[in-house]
Amino acid sequence: MLNPNDQTMKAILETAERFVERELKEGVFERDAYPYHDYAGSALKAAGEAGLLFITAPEELGGIGLPPAAWALVLEKVAYADAGFAASLLAHALALEALLESQSSELKKTWISADPPKLLAAQLYLQSDDLQNLPAAEKRADEYLLTGTARLVANAPVSGAAVIAADLGDEGPGLFLVPIAGKEKPAPVEMLGLRACPVGDLELADLKVPADHLLLQGEAVVSALHEKFHLAAAAIALATLKGSLDYAIEYGMERYQGGKMIYEHSQLRSMYGRMAVEHTALRTAWLKLVADGQDREQSLSLKVMAGELAIRGATDGVQLLGGYGYTMEYPQERRMRDARQTAEILGSPARLRLSLIERILKRVK
Repeated sequence: MLNPNDQTMKAILETAERFVERELKEGVFERDAYPYHDYAGSALKAAGEAGLLFITAPEELGGIGLPPAAWALVLEKVAYADAGFAASLLAHALALEALLESQSSELKKTWISADPPKLLAAQLYLQSDDLQNLPAAEKRADEYLLTGTARLVANAPVSGAAVIAADLGDEGPGLFLVPIAGKEKPAPVEMLGLRACPVGDLELADLKVPADHLLLQGEAVVSALHEKFHLAAAAIALATLKGSLDYAIEYGMERYQGGKMIYEHSQLRSMYGRMAVEHTALRTAWLKLVADGQDREQSLSLKVMAGELAIRGATDGVQLLGGYGYTMEYPQERRMRDARQTAEILGSPARLRLSLIERILKRVK
């Protein structure tokens, strides 16, 4: 459980707000141009200096010791300014959690207690109940040989290590920490949205890693990790929906069309109202799950719904801007792309709906 009004949590959120104000409010369009623009290295450095990269690490490793749900509250603040940078932090959070759950104190010391703080990479777009085409992992004495391609590893083009899923054969999947350096560092893949979160395919050509780089293993290892971050993924969608609503209202109160201000047209006010109702209801349920603890089915359902409503809200936001909504000079075009990409984080809505109903059917049989 997590109390959002706890003094420590409030201090972290105030720090996140200052970080957003200083580092993220400016330069959103430039960060959206990645990989044709530099990665937000200065913002990442500032996030590390502010203590935002390791909020769930224990105090003895230089962290704060908060539960994973704390990432949801922080990422909502960050995503309102830049959903792409929030996705980059989410990938780091996923990898960090796998590392924290492992038994390797040496790896934790190397990657969590490092000065300056190090960014980690992870596969944001894995479908946990339908793992396909994973790299192969072969045990050899005191090491593993990894062969294949780890696809769509978020932060891989700018990180020094990634947590990736690999196939251990009869032992099922495992999560490995693999180094990324030199020729292993992938070129960035251009994505539809969330472009401030660099993504690359990691080619593993008979890569040898020590045995302790196998962090976790088992059939449910990926889904268990994802479940801890469904509310964090939902936070990015919620912030995108709120950004669409706020900007549409701001635009509507500045523009004159058809004899009155845009916001005064009844049909458009109805669209504003729907976006506001959906955001308010969804965020209320989200906050309750953050505070009370993550029920598996509830958090999965909320993650799916948040992604789908963010897409609808972003599309409505484009319509409310008229022809300007489709142009890159206005932020709503980026939000529409970001919303569609956000919905795919930790599994597509279509696949997750099937996963949810399969759980329900098993329970009622």
